[in-house]
Amino acid sequence: QKGFRWTFHEQLCSLIHPFLQQMFVGNFSMETLCFILDQCFIFLDIPNSQFMPYCLTTWMLLHRRKLMNCNTVESVMDTLSNSADLTVEQFQKEIRTKFLSNIVEGTSIEVPTEEGKEESENYSLISRGTIEETKSHQKSKKEN
Repeated sequence: QKGFRWTFHEQLCSLIHPFLQQMFVGNFSMETLCFILDQCFIFLDIPNSQFMPYCLTTWMLLHRRKLMNCNTVESVMDTLSNSADLTVEQFQKEIRTKFLSNIVEGTSIEVPTEEGKEESENYSLISRGTIEETKSHQKSKKEN
């Protein structure tokens, strides 16, 4: 017999699957879509990291007030489909404050702190430069 947790996981996967199949194209503004895909591809290069679960959770958190009023699966799908108003800054803020330490935990990535910068100035959470700097730093530590 399947437990509640398994059933919930199965239902959540079936709900999100159509969005993942189309890689969110048509659901977000172009800028937000590019940010999400950019971060997904960057995190693919980082061993032991997972970005997508946190991205999906952030997406739902940003819709939490609307989702709380949904009474049917169709209304949930409609709410999630209408994400064009979500911004890069909203995703960045939620991910940085709630999940970034979890995302990089267990990886070799050191997240630079950029105090004094506006969120819009810092487009990516992690950049390819950060990955390369960390690899270079680790290599020099091994050599010494």
